[in-house]
Amino acid sequence: MIVLDYLALVLLIVCVVMIFYAFLYVHELPYEAAVHRNHPQQEAIYVACWLSLFTLHAIWPLVWIWAVSREGGAVAPALPHGEKTDHAAPRGLPLPTPQPGVPLPTPQPGAAPADLADRLARVEAQLAALQNNTQITPSREA
Repeated sequence: MIVLDYLALVLLIVCVVMIFYAFLYVHELPYEAAVHRNHPQQEAIYVACWLSLFTLHAIWPLVWIWAVSREGGAVAPALPHGEKTDHAAPRGLPLPTPQPGVPLPTPQPGAAPADLADRLARVEAQLAALQNNTQITPSREA
């Protein structure tokens, strides 16, 4: 009879360990989905998975939805194991590129205040003309 007691104890310990590892495996599923989908916020999802573990999976459904959703359309192709990517995609409007033969405007450090006042007056006149819907005639600088 004592052998059966030890066998039951071993089975109980094995079952508890298996349940613990299954619990850890389930809490990692959103992160694995994010890695598979090449989600741009993989690291944040990983942290949220650990937070869901410590909150007894209270936020796990939200983390799962976050991991399987992706802004920007199609899923990127999977990378070889261990390869990292730079997720910093350019956002906003692109900077203007210089055109060949067109000089870039450069600030003139020695510009006279009178020249600046004249330019300001022209800009104000153009603004007033735009507000009045009148025709603007471009002026040429000397």
